[in-house]
Amino acid sequence: MHANRLLTYILCLHLADTNDCYMCMDLEGIEGRGGNEVASCFFKVVTSGVIVKKILVLWCDNCVAQNKNRIVLMAIIYLSLELKYLVSGYSFMDCDGDCGVIEKRCKVSNRVVPKELEDIVKSARVNTTFHVLSMLADDLINFAH
Repeated sequence: MHANRLLTYILCLHLADTNDCYMCMDLEGIEGRGGNEVASCFFKVVTSGVIVKKILVLWCDNCVAQNKNRIVLMAIIYLSLELKYLVSGYSFMDCDGDCGVIEKRCKVSNRVVPKELEDIVKSARVNTTFHVLSMLADDLINFAH
């Protein structure tokens, strides 16, 4: 008998010039995977002070539900970011590779609670660690209003 597993959503923000990677993690039931959640992750990382750049260009895939909608666009305008979309079906993002590293690490790890998953994510890369930001219900901003 398999127990139902609580899903953990991870949104990756990879800084190409420094190779730093920020993983925003939240649990199923606290937040979802729509535009407000994605925009809230962008907002938390950009306003946390960890990125000190005058111009920040955000590359996204063409997922309409998560990245290509009015909610994310409102957050991008508010944060004064430059937004670019990859060509659908012909592009590979650094975040794809980062998530692949985490998936491989999870296959050989026995995790039980969300804190253990955070530790697995932090240590998934060999040379540098992923920065993990836990997304809580208070971090969710409603950009739709």
